[in-house]
Amino acid sequence: MRVHFLKILAVGVVGGADAVTFQVDSSIYKDKREGDVVSSSWGQIQVLDINSTSKVVTLLHGSETRVLTVGSVVYE
Repeated sequence: MRVHFLKILAVGVVGGADAVTFQVDSSIYKDKREGDVVSSSWGQIQVLDINSTSKVVTLLHGSETRVLTVGSVVYE
């Protein structure tokens, strides 16, 4: 049974800076930039790196570093 999920919805440039929009369970975190930290239902997630050209984002979730692209989904 899946308890949590994380999905990358969009990667782009917002206000001149790379930004990512992602979903954790039923919550959407919009236009997060490098260094931003969110407290989600699945724990704390920090945005480490965003590449708007290749649409790749690196997130730190707990002690795990996750490199994800738009449309990627991680389940627990």
